[in-house]
Amino acid sequence: MKFVYDVSFELTSTDGLIFEDEIEIFDFRLKSETDAVSKNKIIGYTTIELDKDDYRLAKEVALRKIHQDLLPYLILKSRSGYRVERIHVNLRPIIREEGKVKTIEIRNCLELQVVLYSFKIISLDNFADFLQELQYLKDKIERLSEGDRKDLLRAIRFWNRGAIDHDGIDKFINFFIAFEIIGKNLVSNWKKGNKKFNLERDWANVLREECERRYGLSFRYSGKTANAIRAGILHYHTTRLSKEEAEELANAYANDFGRDIFELVVRFIEERSKS
Repeated sequence: MKFVYDVSFELTSTDGLIFEDEIEIFDFRLKSETDAVSKNKIIGYTTIELDKDDYRLAKEVALRKIHQDLLPYLILKSRSGYRVERIHVNLRPIIREEGKVKTIEIRNCLELQVVLYSFKIISLDNFADFLQELQYLKDKIERLSEGDRKDLLRAIRFWNRGAIDHDGIDKFINFFIAFEIIGKNLVSNWKKGNKKFNLERDWANVLREECERRYGLSFRYSGKTANAIRAGILHYHTTRLSKEEAEELANAYANDFGRDIFELVVRFIEERSKS
């Protein structure tokens, strides 16, 4: 028995495409809308079929379909990024016939979500202290060399991409780019004048050893290094970790990795602003 789900979703983009009328692309119907704050968005519709009645699985399959069968083409055509803001799946009525009796089964799926946010409320009473903290941080960043500041801002940009990404593997890879930018900068400074040191070949081991000694950061997750996980994801023939193992670890520890890198960024600012 096939279970058919109707899927609706919203895509947002800073630039992107605007459709003057409803159009069809492959297995998707799309139309553009502008909300009250003039934010352009695309409303999309499609369907999926499953062999079982599973609302959560249906949502996962629908999201995967959007990312694999639609977004790559929109991105390549518009040279813009898109974010899936909302996605809803609804099971179509199930028609059962037993002899002369026909029954129509209609289900409404309500997905309950508990999302916790930790906001720091800046009231008038503590605004002066908050502003002072920002100025302190600004002063430190301005004391960085031009090269250090560029590396820092680039690393933060990739860290932010990882922080807002919902896909654990993409999140891990974006975090790793930030890790590599900051890490190579730090290691290059630590090994300055050492002619035997090869930055491209040796930076990861030196960084891990020094970070553990200096900051208590090992960048190991379930016994595997961040470098091994990244290599397993991107280089299928690595002998240390299979692609499947690496992806499982990335999904499980991406957030932990991100927190460790954030700590490394803070240490970078503190250390390099004094030099």
